[in-house]
Amino acid sequence: MAQGADGIVCGNIHTVDQANPKAKAAAIADGKFVYVGYEEGAGEFVGEGTEERRFEGGIVLPVLGTMVSGNGSTSALK
Repeated sequence: MAQGADGIVCGNIHTVDQANPKAKAAAIADGKFVYVGYEEGAGEFVGEGTEERRFEGGIVLPVLGTMVSGNGSTSALK
């Protein structure tokens, strides 16, 4: 089992990886992405104290530590 992440974000995530431009979940630990992919895989990073956020509709863009969703909300994972 993977170490618990600080935060898990689920939604329609646009990445900057041309080989994998879309994802459904991302796990962040110590300010770095430790997982980007499907929700099932992100579940391995859920631990005690992991903050989970869901963004329904729109698109999620990772921008220098802040997740920006297409529905106009922003969220910083600490």
